[in-house]
Amino acid sequence: MARELELRGVYKLKNGVGPVREHLRFRFDPNELDTLGIWIDRGGWSCYHPVTKEPTNGAPDPLDEAVSKWGRFGSLGPYEKRHWQVAIEVGCSLPTRTSSL
Repeated sequence: MARELELRGVYKLKNGVGPVREHLRFRFDPNELDTLGIWIDRGGWSCYHPVTKEPTNGAPDPLDEAVSKWGRFGSLGPYEKRHWQVAIEVGCSLPTRTSSL
């Protein structure tokens, strides 16, 4: 499923805890950027809970697995540059109220 999301260029991260449903949606062009890593720390680093996006031009580490298992890795020549964009949408949905008679 993650691979499918990467190929479409959309990744959605949801928080389903509590009455308010928050989400982050990342959009990118998979022709420019084929992988968007998400690093989530659930309190292991002091009392903070950071979420970080990590755009990359290859599969996860280590490099030998990126080549042999994923078949995806990037390379840059001397002084070569790559540019890409990532759009981030932040949203939430409130619970639906129902009335009873």
